[in-house]
Amino acid sequence: MSNPQSHETPWILGLDLGTNSIGWAAIGLDSDGNPSRIIRTGVRVFPAGTDGDISTGNDASRAVERREARLRRRQTDRRRRRKWLLMKTLQDAGLLPAGPIDTPQSRMSLLRDLDSQLFDDKTRSAHPHTCYYDLRRRALDEELEPYAFGRAIYHLGQRRGFLSNRKSAPKDDEELGAVKGGISELDRMIRESGSRTLGEYFSRIDPKEHRIRQRWTSRAMYQEEFASIWDAQEKYRPDSLSSETRARIEKVIFHQRPLKSQRHLRGRCSLEPNRIRAPKDLLISQRFRLLQKVNDLRVVTPDGEIRLLEPDERAKLIESLEASEHLTFPQTRKLLGLPRGSTFNLELGGETRLPGNRTAARLASAFGEKWGELTDAEKEVVVEDARSIGDRGARVRRAQGKWGLDEERANAFADVVLEEGFMDLSRQAMSRLLPKLEEGVAYATARKEIYGDESRRDPLEKLPALNKFEEWRGEIRNPVVTRTIGQLRLVVNALIREYGKPDMIRLEMARSIKKPRQVRKDITKKNRANQKLRDQAREEIVRNALIAEPTNTDVLKWQLAEECRWICPYTGRQINAKSLYSDFDIEHIIPYHRSFDNSYTNKTLCYHEENRNVKRNQTPFEAYGGTPTYDEILSRVEQFFGQNGVVLAKLKRFRVKDSEEIEGFRNSQLNDTAWATRVAIEFLGTLYGADSMGVDANGSKRIRTTTGGLTASIRNSLDLNGILDDGGTKTREDHRHHAVDAVAIAITTDSMVKRMSDTAKRAPQRESGMPSLEGVTPPWPGFLNEVRASISEIVVSHRTSRKVNGKLHEETNYSPEGRSKGSKKVVKNAVELGGPDSKRYVVPGNNHHIEVFELPNGKWKGRLVTCLEAMGRLRRGEPVIDRELDGARFLFSIAWGDTLELGADGDNKVHSVIRGLESSEGVTMVDVADARLKKDIKAAGALQRPRLNPMRQRGCRKIQVDPIGRALPSND
Repeated sequence: MSNPQSHETPWILGLDLGTNSIGWAAIGLDSDGNPSRIIRTGVRVFPAGTDGDISTGNDASRAVERREARLRRRQTDRRRRRKWLLMKTLQDAGLLPAGPIDTPQSRMSLLRDLDSQLFDDKTRSAHPHTCYYDLRRRALDEELEPYAFGRAIYHLGQRRGFLSNRKSAPKDDEELGAVKGGISELDRMIRESGSRTLGEYFSRIDPKEHRIRQRWTSRAMYQEEFASIWDAQEKYRPDSLSSETRARIEKVIFHQRPLKSQRHLRGRCSLEPNRIRAPKDLLISQRFRLLQKVNDLRVVTPDGEIRLLEPDERAKLIESLEASEHLTFPQTRKLLGLPRGSTFNLELGGETRLPGNRTAARLASAFGEKWGELTDAEKEVVVEDARSIGDRGARVRRAQGKWGLDEERANAFADVVLEEGFMDLSRQAMSRLLPKLEEGVAYATARKEIYGDESRRDPLEKLPALNKFEEWRGEIRNPVVTRTIGQLRLVVNALIREYGKPDMIRLEMARSIKKPRQVRKDITKKNRANQKLRDQAREEIVRNALIAEPTNTDVLKWQLAEECRWICPYTGRQINAKSLYSDFDIEHIIPYHRSFDNSYTNKTLCYHEENRNVKRNQTPFEAYGGTPTYDEILSRVEQFFGQNGVVLAKLKRFRVKDSEEIEGFRNSQLNDTAWATRVAIEFLGTLYGADSMGVDANGSKRIRTTTGGLTASIRNSLDLNGILDDGGTKTREDHRHHAVDAVAIAITTDSMVKRMSDTAKRAPQRESGMPSLEGVTPPWPGFLNEVRASISEIVVSHRTSRKVNGKLHEETNYSPEGRSKGSKKVVKNAVELGGPDSKRYVVPGNNHHIEVFELPNGKWKGRLVTCLEAMGRLRRGEPVIDRELDGARFLFSIAWGDTLELGADGDNKVHSVIRGLESSEGVTMVDVADARLKKDIKAAGALQRPRLNPMRQRGCRKIQVDPIGRALPSND
């Protein structure tokens, strides 16, 4: 490891932030502020803030499984208590016989005795599934004895049907849609059969032909049947079946507690942290969001000019959005009467529509013309009614009584589901900003005018605790981001203690952190579709182009040819399968050396002679602008085939005219503006008193960002991919690749970018269209060897946690384990399963740790402790790790995530991280740098399963690796 330095030595910190890792590189600076040497590199690995595949959007809170199990337990317990209370209420009303009902067995016994009186053996044996439904049918037409009526009510109360909590719209929820569909189908069959109630319909079904159970039923079906049979029986016994008794029984069966308020979980306003964020469904929230988007909207004319909306265009658009849930960009173009070829800046950025006032649109649909007659204050009250009244019937009554709606519109109002979620701002903050937005002022400008630069504060000596940061920044309710930020704090503060505060921090953040979950799902879906298209293209190439094994570049060429409809956009030449691979180049629309944009949206095809002699390293406008050829090129590009957003993005690049626009594309590669990245910038900026852009009080930009594309280019150009012996391509199987990336990020200075640009300008173009970047001058002599030496010395730091929060035991109850195979035991006094005297046995769940002791003979002995036992010790106030064992000396404990050092007495030290506790004498572990999935490690034969004493013989010891990779002995 390189030598420590004084706190006065200037240095720069490069950070590669991922969902479960942080790669970092401390780079020393020379007197001119240029990178000059490696100080130290490292990697911190930790469990992500959510479970599942974050990159594809298939992740969820780590508490989901536990929360769902708790919900099932609560539902089971509430159902049990409801049945007991129903039976007790029916007994008190004289509708069921008296008797003990404290246990499930006593309740079952009471019902069996009653059934033997109500049904003869022949009926029960012939119709075991329908006799109770027949009892409910008879209750509609004839007088039943009190106990028979009570039995019918109790049977009806066993299940009570689906009741929507109206928190999600059916069209947005596939499962809810299936429920509603099943209910509608059953309702149709009931009507067509001529049945009056659900019970009567089921009484007519032959269970051998059609099932009765496992159908979706609604709460209303049970409520209507209860009312029908009670009304029918009340005529015979009006005195005993009083309205009070009916109300009590009805409440027991149908009462459902409202959803618990989640107000306490709502985040804090980012501008006024003492206030909470406003719900999205408020009218002020909808108006604020609508105006924010409209104020950011720009029209891109067919000739590439970017302009603001005219006042009348803006007014027309706002009026339309106020009455719509959203407008697509084609709808917006038509509304504003824009000429063919016009686009919008937001559309080119990947957005597909403008958000409207969804709350007003949905309520106006329910209220009809009445909505327009309400005052603003009355509309606010209507919204509050829709938000606060959970009971559908109460909502219908409110709509009719308060707002004078007819039955049809009242029911429509009852079905309205408003948008979920919260804004970043409080209602009060939006109220202060809204007048500026109404004037057309952009949000960022309005925020600065009203609140000033709230993000800039006095510099701190170290990064603050996350809760302190959130006190003035506002809460960050994203578990993936908070976990990464929390680990970032540990790493950076440890580096500051060792080397002082860095002069500058450069960072890159993984896409999987920056994108919301739904966006990640959409990207994954799009990637799968693109992969399918690539596979189809590969098959076409083999069939038509006589290439047996097409490369990725071959496939890209084919896709670009299909996109431009097999016509060269620059020359108009026809392309065929044969000429594609001999006469046409893949080329960058805006030259790579000027944009650093190697994305698909910056690539097209060009006839090779045209590309090398005319287009060369120029933009289309520079090469052809002012000539008829340029107009012909744009016309051909407008006819491109493919996703609308991609085609528009390419058309925008073809229309670029000046260096300022080119600089915009270049800056998009050099700077990351995603929300999660901005949070990281603000957090790191507290070290310098910087604003939200990372600029300190002296105007120096202390926090800078870069993107993955530029990092990859630097990595390739300086041969950094070969450091981990991966054949020249980046490997993700070694955690240390994050540190390699961090080095590339740290050296992304203006001078490095210029050297790359100059090299790319002079370099020959490869078949892929990417210029060769070989020969880029490294930041200093011996750079590659220094990086290789530093990376080889990294001990990857893995986050450990000793919390006793694993699964305490498996979910199934068992009988005690038998004494031996084939053994038999005669039980004279058998206890009925589920009775009060029964005992349940469980299989312990996760293992918590192994306590390792040294015996008098020098050998090691392990004692395995389950999570169940560890929790028991914790609750009893005992140490979770028991260091006592007769005649033995405690050495250390081993838990999941701990790091062991083998060969501690020699030069060939090996560091491994624990990935499983198999028994008291055996563990599962992998190399600390191995980033593969456990199944892949196992398949490669790299999963280690050593026993304790062989580990002892290899000089094993437990170590504690701090956040920046310093290893110290650990005996805990």
